Amino acid sequence: MKKFPLESLYPDVMKNNMAAPVPGETAISEEIYLDIAERIVRHLVQWQHEDGMLIDPYSPYKIKGEDEFFSSARLAGAIGLLIKAGRCGDLRDSGIKATDCCLSNLNKYFLSPEFWIKELIYSWEALADFIPSEKRESWQRSLTGVKPEKYYNCIKHNYTNNQTAFVILGEFLRYKAGLTEDISIIDKLLEQQLGNGLFSSYGLYKEPEQPLTYSFVVNQQMDFLLHAGYQGRFLDELKEISRRAGFTAMLMQSVTGQAPFGGRSNQYHFVEGHLACFFETRADFCHRNGDFKLAGMYRRSARNALKSVIPWISGQETPKLMKNKFPDRIAHGIDSGGTYTVYLALTASLFATAYHLAGDSIREVPSPAETGGFVFELQEGFHKIFANCGGHYLEIDTKAEVKQRKEATGLGRIHKYSVPGELLLSSSIVANPDYTIGTGIELPDRNLALGPCWKNAEGKEFRLADYSDEIERVQLNIIREDADKTVFSVLYEGNFNQINRIRENYELTPEKIKYEFELEHFRGAVFVTVPLLETNGLERTEIKLTSHGFELWLNNHAGIIENPEASSVTLLKDAALANKTGRYKTGMISGNSVTISLF
Repeated sequence: MKKFPLESLYPDVMKNNMAAPVPGETAISEEIYLDIAERIVRHLVQWQHEDGMLIDPYSPYKIKGEDEFFSSARLAGAIGLLIKAGRCGDLRDSGIKATDCCLSNLNKYFLSPEFWIKELIYSWEALADFIPSEKRESWQRSLTGVKPEKYYNCIKHNYTNNQTAFVILGEFLRYKAGLTEDISIIDKLLEQQLGNGLFSSYGLYKEPEQPLTYSFVVNQQMDFLLHAGYQGRFLDELKEISRRAGFTAMLMQSVTGQAPFGGRSNQYHFVEGHLACFFETRADFCHRNGDFKLAGMYRRSARNALKSVIPWISGQETPKLMKNKFPDRIAHGIDSGGTYTVYLALTASLFATAYHLAGDSIREVPSPAETGGFVFELQEGFHKIFANCGGHYLEIDTKAEVKQRKEATGLGRIHKYSVPGELLLSSSIVANPDYTIGTGIELPDRNLALGPCWKNAEGKEFRLADYSDEIERVQLNIIREDADKTVFSVLYEGNFNQINRIRENYELTPEKIKYEFELEHFRGAVFVTVPLLETNGLERTEIKLTSHGFELWLNNHAGIIENPEASSVTLLKDAALANKTGRYKTGMISGNSVTISLF
């Protein structure tokens, strides 16, 4: 079998795994998948209208029509999956009404019903035996009458994006349910996707602008297709894509269990729902093929994804849509198309799906995210570097979509096992972002990541975080990769205001992270910019200035960022800068290095 770029890490990950200083089981059963889904569904049905439509009470966008159908279909799917698992029998009528309103509009391609099909199949399978025969026959006529070329928006307009994956999986599930005999469209679309080179050598799907979230969306559905029994012309290609993407996804997963940030729709909990489904089908595949250790790693990765969302869904007064605690009504961090009911209903459906995909008799094995000892980069347009060692996890965006207002360039995520992900940084901060900033929160006007800042002779300030197209080349140099110490450097080459080369050096151990940078031939004042969480939307932090840096406290957890040789430590008086996970102040430490300790 041909190797792919991360194949060389496999032996080392397995070796580190053998001596993993983490428990052998998460003790999180598949029933928790249903608990999460049920909590969300019971919260959402309060906004379901009598006609079955689920209406978003907080949407910051003008209602366009399709959003309500996305929400309603996903509510129907989640209820169907819960009923199939023996839960929520009292919500049967809600599921029936939601299904009715979607089926009556199934032929309106401009509403993108390709997103509804798999959800309506879930509902059909769970509810068809509980409805009058006349309604059952009506549902069956609607579901058997689907004509992909006429009904699906992505086919009508020849889109090449994640919508196609919804058609592929939805049509196969329709076939499995006995609602169509013609599945020729599946191989036709797969030929288009594979022929256009839309899967990277890492197995990841290359959505336009290549947001990582939509890699997981598509990869999960392709693996679900295999799990459901696809045996078409592209079976071998899909198996290899899933093999590569599954391993890549495990290595990208944070020590907190969270999915990586990057591009559109990140920080929503539905992304961990896709990860959980993907890892569960990968676990089942490996187990059936006798690779019990790899199966256990996938099972553990799935449960860690689930574990990461429990505090946000079950531990809050109301289920949270994404990884912040701002009031739902202010609609903070919302991407267009990703409103409260749309993506919260999807979260419920995905975690309920994960329950039904979870195979039996698979023992957990510590995951790569937990054992660490590796560094790798995603090329082919994803421009990411990931490092994991000693319970620390870093995600670096080496050429962020600054002008597209997605993220800032540089070190954008600093996580440690058992420490709240937002304490230091879960994603970078970009000026005037293309997602909503909540009512009453000031729009950020600066880019911010942890990284280099310098001033020219006139005192004008520059940050690596501001650059994107100016970056011509990035080179990763790995010096050491071990579970107890990982060392690497990142060299940026380009035009950085009369500077052509910037080098960042990283050293990770279980105790701390050491960071420093070098600006080639620059003799002016240099600083490290430090994002400092002010609030996650509910709790406020305590920020302390010390003689060498900053202490940041949140609910008995701390982050200490310092440089013993710093001549100045400044907390900028600028307005706080917001990203999806919180509101941040900017700290500046003079010099070109800091150490970071989280506990």
